[in-house]
Amino acid sequence: MGLYMRGLSARQKSARMFHSNRYFKSRHRTRMLNFILCGYTLTMTFLALMILRFVIACKLVTLGTDIVARQNNEKLEFWPFSLSREVALSLVANLTFKKYSSISPLHSDFDVGFLPDSIPPCHPGERNDVIILIKTSLKNSSRRKKLRASWANKKYLSKLSTRVKYAFLLGSKSKTSGPESLDAAEMDDLQEEINYHKDFIIGDFQDKYRQLTVKVMMGFRWVQKHCPDFEFQVSLDDDMELNMVNLLKFLEDPERYPQVQDQLPNWNKAGFSKLCINGCKDFYAGYVLHHNYFPQRQINETHHISLEEYPPETLPLYVTGMIVIMSKATATSMNNLAQFVPHVTIDDLYLGILARKLGIRAVNINRFISTKFNSLRFIFDVSKSPKNAIAKTNQEFFCD
Repeated sequence: MGLYMRGLSARQKSARMFHSNRYFKSRHRTRMLNFILCGYTLTMTFLALMILRFVIACKLVTLGTDIVARQNNEKLEFWPFSLSREVALSLVANLTFKKYSSISPLHSDFDVGFLPDSIPPCHPGERNDVIILIKTSLKNSSRRKKLRASWANKKYLSKLSTRVKYAFLLGSKSKTSGPESLDAAEMDDLQEEINYHKDFIIGDFQDKYRQLTVKVMMGFRWVQKHCPDFEFQVSLDDDMELNMVNLLKFLEDPERYPQVQDQLPNWNKAGFSKLCINGCKDFYAGYVLHHNYFPQRQINETHHISLEEYPPETLPLYVTGMIVIMSKATATSMNNLAQFVPHVTIDDLYLGILARKLGIRAVNINRFISTKFNSLRFIFDVSKSPKNAIAKTNQEFFCD
């Protein structure tokens, strides 16, 4: 090349160098474009496979629902440790109308005392349209602070034309041991929070994850005993971002939401919800878990459940514990039946068992949004308008 270039004039050399540079630049651009195109193709293929996996999983699960339900219907109705539906309904009816005062509970797992720092009972004649029970733990002060900065504060609720009461559910800080326990400084901070806000229902039990069912049923008992005049009860995780206005609109007319009136309902009516026009009916709703029909037996699983605790090999349909919405009729029946159905440590599953024994169908609500970026559900929720969402969560949940 050097000898070849020596025999050329300066102008010819310049032309040769120019064309050579253009050739190499063109090749570089072509390689870059091919690289970008290859990356784009791989990315789109990956997303397509993820979506296909999601859709296939949902379809298989939906098909599996009917198959499992048909094959195990008889088994689910006659659990060796539980009651038949007929006996359950009879017990609840007798307890609700107080026909027999001599009926003895089968267990006392949920018979925990309320500590003195709990919020006071409702005043005589006080009516609440919605009571919201927020499951929290000793160390979750930042989550409680976030909720109080949005809707969970008396100043905000007093401005609504609604009658909404809320409380955080908590166990005893002095009884709790292990990783969930507090040091002396944390105990002082929590006690200061309790004294200042006065919005806790505190039970005399260890505040641990495997005690969630005890915590939830403590909330049921407190409402039935101290604030029995209400229309709806909502159970909520403390990491759920609740849209109060949308929740109230939904409860006004669940079947037509969000095509309901823009203004909040008139709470001077005897009952604000269309579910209560001819007497409040059973209502048990939220995000219904459709994909897990077999209990997790591995001890290292977060939601593991032992064979001794739960003998059946299938799970009933139930509303996940992120947010559970129910009518007074349902909450009252579940509270009465709980003393006759053995304790299961997974709180939302336990409510699902109670609902099944009572013949109450779980209603799925497709108005919750996941903000967890790496979840499959996020791909579908990004297209949803948050305008009509009842709640948002950073938890991952699966297909509808």
